[in-house]
Amino acid sequence: GYQVALKPYDLEKRLSHSLTAARPGFYDFVPQYLSNIGIWTGGWDDLRNFYKSLLGPGYVSLTVLGTPRESYVHNAVRIIRPDNSTTPAQLGEIVAKLVQAERAPNPLATELNLRSRADVLSFTRRDMDALSLVLLSDKIDESLVMLSRILNWDLADVLHLDRDMSSAAVTATTILESLPDETLKGLDALTDLDKEIYDHAVASMKRQRRQLQRKGVDVTGDIKRLRAMRQELSKACAFSDVAPDVIPVIGTAVLNRGDWLLRLVYSIDMPVRKLVIVRNTIPGGPDSSDVDDAISELKQQLGEAHLRVLVSNANLGCGPSWNLIMRQFPADYWVLPSADVAYRAGQLARLVAPISTLEKTTGGIVLANGSYANLVLTHGAVRRAGYFDENIWPAYTEDCEYSLRLVLVGAKVISADIGYVHGEEGASGSLTHQLSDRYEIRTRNSMTHFNNFGYLNYKWGIPSGNEECATDKLLALKTYATPYNDSSLGIDDWWFFPRERAVSEAVWNFTKPTHSLMSVPAIFAGTKKGEVGVQLKTLGRI
Repeated sequence: GYQVALKPYDLEKRLSHSLTAARPGFYDFVPQYLSNIGIWTGGWDDLRNFYKSLLGPGYVSLTVLGTPRESYVHNAVRIIRPDNSTTPAQLGEIVAKLVQAERAPNPLATELNLRSRADVLSFTRRDMDALSLVLLSDKIDESLVMLSRILNWDLADVLHLDRDMSSAAVTATTILESLPDETLKGLDALTDLDKEIYDHAVASMKRQRRQLQRKGVDVTGDIKRLRAMRQELSKACAFSDVAPDVIPVIGTAVLNRGDWLLRLVYSIDMPVRKLVIVRNTIPGGPDSSDVDDAISELKQQLGEAHLRVLVSNANLGCGPSWNLIMRQFPADYWVLPSADVAYRAGQLARLVAPISTLEKTTGGIVLANGSYANLVLTHGAVRRAGYFDENIWPAYTEDCEYSLRLVLVGAKVISADIGYVHGEEGASGSLTHQLSDRYEIRTRNSMTHFNNFGYLNYKWGIPSGNEECATDKLLALKTYATPYNDSSLGIDDWWFFPRERAVSEAVWNFTKPTHSLMSVPAIFAGTKKGEVGVQLKTLGRI
């Protein structure tokens, strides 16, 4: 069929090197790719005639559009640079370079051979309005409901499950999130014609929706029913007690006790693609040689293909270390145990088993026995709730604050009952907890808790003096809908406060006056503003 359809345009002979062979004699015709390499210069009429000759009479014509930004990124990543193994940050650099060079403008208009606003106006009024429906990827539920009504289908016929992060490394949204505002402005300027096409599609959808509503179709109600049906379907399809075959990333941060780091690694009894260690030991400190010896042993045993060591030369803290692991090694999910944890035989598989559920729903977190000392976090949850707030340093209350955000964005929090060691064998809790009878440790912990709870309360408008950590109680106590009561911020946003960090570090090191203090900035601060570019602000109460 494709061969027959291609003959009128003499494309098969000319483009044989550019057509993707599905099987001998069959091809996938991709005008977007061909227009980028200068071979396809046809327009909408050519495409329409192509599909007519392919499909024959009696078909319903429709199309699906993404936002102009998403279309540009998709074009750059999938077509101009088809490299699915590249990380979102690296792909973001590719997109940024294309924008800076003003390359590949208006990919949708280019595919349709629309070179001017006059061409776009003619196309939208004559051709686009003749389509039965234009579906919008960012309004997919509304689009599917309208599609079902136009074609007289049942809602069950358009029911689907969206694997939100099936290809995290090439998701347009994650790439766009890595771009600074200046690049996004340049991208918008390069997609001005595409935006006119997209805006017309939005207006067309609104017009078609009003027509359906005048006929008695309850579009809003249908959208709610479709989502409810999807929720039931996800429950039926998503739950599984079967662990994934291979864990994409296990990451941990180590400050001391190299022997415990070895114990953790050697307790892992599942295949792992990448083991990441953040070395937070202070150079020349009393624990540095012990940790370095352990890391050297692991390099010899595991090889550097599967082991990556990130050297910070300072104590980044718990949340910032997790952020660093997730930023540097994108994955569908991450297993993030403390370095003083060790798994009992077969228990790691039980910890990651709920992932098959979370990946197919809203994303979320799995906590071993309800503790952040041993957790699994999905990419879908990070996209919604953001990264850990790096003002909470070096630890304590990052779990309270993050669980609050997970609930606010509708992500799931699951507790998995597994067997593992935390700290000394036979003891309960971390090394810091086990040494809390020592005056300097007890005092330091108390002051750190005070500072971190103070910040948590400030961020969410919780009454001063609160030290409640339970999510349900924090939900009842908080008075701000957005961080710092700033309506311009999302749930996943946070600012970095350098003076707050300096105070926390001074508290942590007050028993060690010989150690030079170094304020460690947030290496990957913020979530929506890109890899850097975080708004700095100083709390007046410090």
